[in-house]
Amino acid sequence: MYSQRYEIARKRLTRPAGTLLTCLHVWKHQNPALFRTELRIWPQTFDRLVKRLELHPIFTNNSNSPQLPVDIQVAVTLYQFGHNGNGASLQAVSWWSGLGKGTVPRCTRRVIAAILGSGMLGRYIRMPSEAEKERAKAWVEKTSGCREWRNGWCMVDGTLIPLAARPHWFGVSYFDRKMNYSMNLQVVNLPNLRIVDIGFGYVGSAHDARAWTGTRIHREMDEILKNGEFIWADSAYPLSAQVQSPYKSPEREERDNAIHNNHVSYVRVRSEHAIGFLKGRMQSLKGLRLAITCAADHRYATQWIVSCVVIHNFALMHEERLHRESNEYAAPQQDPFIEQGAEQQQEVGDLAGLDVATAAGRRAHLAAGKAKRSQLKADLLQSIARRRARLG
Repeated sequence: MYSQRYEIARKRLTRPAGTLLTCLHVWKHQNPALFRTELRIWPQTFDRLVKRLELHPIFTNNSNSPQLPVDIQVAVTLYQFGHNGNGASLQAVSWWSGLGKGTVPRCTRRVIAAILGSGMLGRYIRMPSEAEKERAKAWVEKTSGCREWRNGWCMVDGTLIPLAARPHWFGVSYFDRKMNYSMNLQVVNLPNLRIVDIGFGYVGSAHDARAWTGTRIHREMDEILKNGEFIWADSAYPLSAQVQSPYKSPEREERDNAIHNNHVSYVRVRSEHAIGFLKGRMQSLKGLRLAITCAADHRYATQWIVSCVVIHNFALMHEERLHRESNEYAAPQQDPFIEQGAEQQQEVGDLAGLDVATAAGRRAHLAAGKAKRSQLKADLLQSIARRRARLG
């Protein structure tokens, strides 16, 4: 009796096979569209991402039990990044991948560490080159119909990343204006939807104007925005010569101001598209299933969000190249992920709680911003008048 561990033969539990191997070995070569539905990127982009990450030392160890192959770990992470709700639960990911519930988070943490430790953040979230800036200016000029507006080559907007559960670490501070617990992410993008800067790590109660101060473009504004260049924003951001926002009530009721706001929306809609594209691809950002119980958990949630942005930008840039080389791939502006992530951003004009240097400095920035906006409005109205005269 004592020579055997169990008196009755135990029934061997078989682990579900899942669809991970099917995704990597069948759909990857025979059904790329289905592969992209599962992992949110095209197979060519996936291979390039794995090649970029596989040499990171976190995927090596001295144990007699080797790690899973890097492509499997990356696939599990991308599946988690690209799904939300019950489909992104630990149990659902375990069933999909055929891996244990303890293995899934270890794979995700390794891949996040590799993404942030391999220099991808600085490489794929960066300020545009002069050629990219010129293309952005040309788009703004064509869309707005006013040549003088071309210096507004980028736009900023904030979005909330909802949390699936109330944080136990300073939970009240995460409560946002939409009555959810969330984190605030600032997105600065070009008209081609590429994200060039982000502000991250802020809780949901932080105002957009405060979270905006965490972006690089705000800290180095004088070096990045030159020769009259400026950035488009909504009414939640403080108006200045380098940050232009639409007229607020009651000024927006005037006819000329309404025309100005209407043309601003033609340009700023690209900001909504960029955020919709990001959340449509990385749908975990629609409801982050992470428990925040301490500062380390908050830091990990921030790393998760930043990794999603980096992978999204990496995929966008690579897939734009695929579109130029082959008509089989849609342009980023027509990507179906944009509709999946479309959302109505709620503008907030109240600047309560915003720290500024002095009241005099506030007034000076506001006066310069109003003068700049009035000049842009006059340029727009003159352009409209010239176009109407030309068309008879």
